[in-house]
Amino acid sequence: MRAASILEEKLGRPRDAIASLTSAVEARPGDGAALRRLEALFRSEAMYDDLLDNLREQASLAETDTLRADLRAAMGAIHADQLSAPGEALEHYRAALALVALHDGAIRALVQIAEAHPDHRLDAAQALLGVLRASERHEDRVRVLELKATAESEGEGRAETLCELAEVLDVKLERLTDAEDALRRALSDAPGDATIHDRVVAVAHRQTDPKESCPRHADTRKALADAALEPEVAEALFLRLGRLAEEHLEDAESDEEAFLAALDRGLGGEREPSTLVAPGDVYEDVMSS
Repeated sequence: MRAASILEEKLGRPRDAIASLTSAVEARPGDGAALRRLEALFRSEAMYDDLLDNLREQASLAETDTLRADLRAAMGAIHADQLSAPGEALEHYRAALALVALHDGAIRALVQIAEAHPDHRLDAAQALLGVLRASERHEDRVRVLELKATAESEGEGRAETLCELAEVLDVKLERLTDAEDALRRALSDAPGDATIHDRVVAVAHRQTDPKESCPRHADTRKALADAALEPEVAEALFLRLGRLAEEHLEDAESDEEAFLAALDRGLGGEREPSTLVAPGDVYEDVMSS
């Protein structure tokens, strides 16, 4: 150790100091002080492969989960910052969280990977969400759920993520307008999901002026119904639009138009709208067909 200090500090020969310390570690396996000195030298000399081996050995000798987690996070940082290998970094950060569930450095680093690397966004988000739920870090959870939604290619999965996002915004953060927006986006992926429609209306009613938000939802339902390819989905959407107009907007004209559209799309125009007396009759006729 003394020889290594002289070589590094007095003579300015860090590579010779590394050789000296490596010999010391070989002679005394598990020498923590020598390993830490080597770590510092490997960093200063940008010897990243050797640095990773060094940190891996220190982790194997660590006596606490906290220290092991710190070392795994340090290995992740080398992969992320020095080796441009976010996939390998992600695995080290995941291992750090397995050891210390609320490891702040690993959490922040995974969020950065999710933001900067779309190819690894879904994996990073999945590694984070369980931890963020358990620790009630709601703002971070909103951020990660938004990122996760952008990475999902399947509409059903994206709708589920957006519904979870809405739940956090509504229940945990009381951001009702943002929750309503998340639910509307979920409807774009799952236009026939009755539960989501009901949640949109429920959130709208809890806002300061539900008469402003209910028309927005009516517009959303109509746009989704007009664009729906499946007749049964279009029918259900027009029926829901009619219910919304009747129950919440007190708009009899829009109510009847919606039900007639439901008949046209859902029943293929096989019945004459003129036979219908009132919206309630349309409900009964359509739902029993």
